[in-house]
This record gives sequence, structure tokens and C-alpha cells, in this order.
Amino acid sequence: MKLLTLLLSLTIVSASADNTIPLDLKKLDSVIYIDGVQAAGDQPAGLSMLLNLADAYKTHGLQGTITAVFDDDATPIILESAAYDTQTKTSDGNPYADTIAGLIERGVVIAVCGNDLAGKSLTAENLLPGVKTTPRGILLVAQLTRDGAFCLPTPLPGTQPKD
Repeated sequence: MKLLTLLLSLTIVSASADNTIPLDLKKLDSVIYIDGVQAAGDQPAGLSMLLNLADAYKTHGLQGTITAVFDDDATPIILESAAYDTQTKTSDGNPYADTIAGLIERGVVIAVCGNDLAGKSLTAENLLPGVKTTPRGILLVAQLTRDGAFCLPTPLPGTQPKD
């Protein structure tokens, strides 16, 4: 009976191993373009995806740069509290400030489209500490992709609100 139990457990372990696709990544540069605030639980989907990506890099020991480019409706996420309140017509400050600070501490590059800032009458002084500007967000995404970064698009399929 013990032999049968042992054989069954070995069969189950080897079957499980056969269903795993191993990762063979040492270095990967990634760029994620976040231009919307579709909800994913209690935070925007793009921010959830960015946190998941940063966790995956840490868990799997990946080297490389993660760059997040914020634009359009997602721009308030990277604003200091007074500017956030003005842009969102709220008065509680930026609820994402600590999350963004934590991502920057982990080495994630956070950038915002300068053209979008200008269109919203904002400047670099309105940004959370450590957030960088780029003249055109979508062109930074194109440049990084051209240079070999893996591009993660948002909004993700199925995350758009239904009318």
C-alpha cells in the first residue's frame, strides 16, 4: 500500500511539473502606457498592472528597467495633493501618492507627458517627487519599444467601462 501511495504521489508531482512553462528571463526592460483610470478593485487598472509587474521583477529576480508613462485621464495619479484635488475636484489629496513613491523607491521610472501637463495648465512643480516629464508620452513609449523594451498596453482588454 505504501508503494502505491508513493507511486501515486510521484505521478501527481511529475504531472504538475509538466503543466508549468518555465521562465527563462534574466533581464527585461518594460514600458507601460497608462492613459486611463479604469477601475481594478480599489485602484486604477494601469496602476494595479504596474504594481504586479514590479512584484514579478522582484519575485523572479529580473534585471532591467520598468518605465510607466502617465497621460490623459491618468495624469492626476502622479500629481501632488493640491494639484490632484484641483484636477479631480476632490479635497482629500492624492490617494496614490504613497504607492507612486514606493514604486519610485523600487526603481520604477515614472514619467508623465509634458504635452498633457501643458494642456491641463500644470508644470513639473505639480508632480509628486521623483516623477519625470517627457515632451510626448506616446513617443517615449515608441522610443523605448524601438530600443527593445517590452510594451504593456493599457487599458487592458475587458477593463473598459461598459456604457
